[in-house]
Amino acid sequence: MMWSDVSGIASAMKHVLKKETIHKILIRGVNWIGDTVITLPAIRAIRNVFPDAHIEILLKPQLASLFKQCTFLDGCLHYPEGSGYDLIRKEKQLVETIRGKTFDLAVIFPRSLRSALIPYLAGIPFRVGFRTSHRGILLTHGLKETEALLRCHQVEYYYHIARALGAREPWEVPAISIGREEHGWAHDFLQHAGIADNHLVIGINAGSTYGSAKCWQPEKFAELARRLTGDPAVKIILIGGSNNALLVDALALHLDGRAVKAVGHDLLNLAALVKRCHLVISNDTGPMHIAAAVGTPVVALFGSTNPTTTGPLGKDHRIVRKDVQCSPCLKRKCPENHVCMSCISVDEVEQVVQEHLERYRISSTSA
Repeated sequence: MMWSDVSGIASAMKHVLKKETIHKILIRGVNWIGDTVITLPAIRAIRNVFPDAHIEILLKPQLASLFKQCTFLDGCLHYPEGSGYDLIRKEKQLVETIRGKTFDLAVIFPRSLRSALIPYLAGIPFRVGFRTSHRGILLTHGLKETEALLRCHQVEYYYHIARALGAREPWEVPAISIGREEHGWAHDFLQHAGIADNHLVIGINAGSTYGSAKCWQPEKFAELARRLTGDPAVKIILIGGSNNALLVDALALHLDGRAVKAVGHDLLNLAALVKRCHLVISNDTGPMHIAAAVGTPVVALFGSTNPTTTGPLGKDHRIVRKDVQCSPCLKRKCPENHVCMSCISVDEVEQVVQEHLERYRISSTSA
């Protein structure tokens, strides 16, 4: 049996999926940093719907630290890494582990067939997710993926599942909880780098895991950072994952020691460090969403992707993009001349950054 909208499935669940019979819930998390942050409001809402249930999340190991200080989850299961027969063997072991935990309900955020197959094979009685990728048969409660949902911000897309399970309150902006240990790590990092409390700290994230089409040109990031460090009060932190290490090294070399590198760190430590920044300048990537989720203003550069669906959530953020015919294309690599990003000048990004810094200086003076 399938339902085509939220009201239909929620009504049906009142008769079939009774809250008092749900004691253990498995949430299948998404696979990207930014998407993981965007699912936080839906996860919190599921906890509110099932306040007494034991809730665990299944996701990639490198994403787990984002939930280290999370109060609305009871545990994390790691999705295995690998390929070929080795991955199949690990997935079989995972199925047995999940089966042994006797979950009553699986909430499946990703859209893939594989993400629904694991809970199905593990015999979880109720399995809720979107009917995409020909996986409807694997779900007991399949939601229709509408064009209207695909045009909304992705936070609304994932929250749609929470509403189907009974959430009635509006979603809140994603927020990452940071513990004392992580705050201490960030403090020591800045102190070791010679960055004091009176410095204006700007994080720059010039890379992207998804593909080069998202990225503003590295030489423009370098020129922007060079101009900003002309002010002795400004300190630059170059952030990124280990896959962007070479790019960060190149930017640091161009800046001749006027920037600090923070590459490949634990994600919750990175969140604590970004929280200490006064501003983050970023492509549309995971660190952009981390910054927004810890309350740090973002200057976000958009080209191949759509800020309506994946823009930073919260206040004081600025989007810089050009209205070109081919954008958003959502491609990993630009097949043309990357006009959506090449049209964004260093001058206009610098102006947006300076406007923010000026507001900060004025607010600091008047405080």
